[in-house]
Amino acid sequence: PLVEVSLNGGPPQNFAFYTNVASVGMSAAVAREAGLKAVAEVTLDYLDPPQTMYYGVLDSFRLGGIEVRKIPVGWSDDDDGASLTGGSGMIGTWLFYHFLTTID
Repeated sequence: PLVEVSLNGGPPQNFAFYTNVASVGMSAAVAREAGLKAVAEVTLDYLDPPQTMYYGVLDSFRLGGIEVRKIPVGWSDDDDGASLTGGSGMIGTWLFYHFLTTID
């Protein structure tokens, strides 16, 4: 399932929720649109080809009437990662554990 979220006050984006993802993740294109800057990066050299992951802090994440500020996010140099969900990104467990969540 996809839900609409807004990143840094931008237009609605469709995100999936996935409990096997730690932080909020998105494609590199969505990260650029949100104005994100990487504060850390790591190269995963066990993948073929190696993939660079970037980590930053999102100022504002709005889901319906709830806004969460200053949350950790991640994206890769590969724009195909988020497309697996049919959306622009994924909401992981880091955000889930702050709320009583149900899927209904």
